[in-house]
Amino acid sequence: MIDSIREIVAAGGLGLDPATSEIYSLDGDSTWRPGPDLPIDGDLSGAASVQLEDTFMIVSGVSTAGVSGSIFWFDPDEEVWVEASQVVTNPRWQFAAFLAPPGYVDCS
Repeated sequence: MIDSIREIVAAGGLGLDPATSEIYSLDGDSTWRPGPDLPIDGDLSGAASVQLEDTFMIVSGVSTAGVSGSIFWFDPDEEVWVEASQVVTNPRWQFAAFLAPPGYVDCS
């Protein structure tokens, strides 16, 4: 199980096929360990990450197949990536994303 405060997750990267992840422990021996591969074909880079409660999401990015609209969230209890059913309407890469406060965005 990931300790959301004491571990860092690095995921994806240009030329990494499959799109791997690594987890760095800030406690104990302070070493990297292999994490789960992202559930996509090829690599993934230029994605944004957004913290959400005790986990985070990876949003969009670019892969060997082109710009991706996929959204993946990390399940810290199972240490697996889960692909969201939603996708980014206008896929992009090399961008910023953040969690907006409630009521900040009107999507009506």
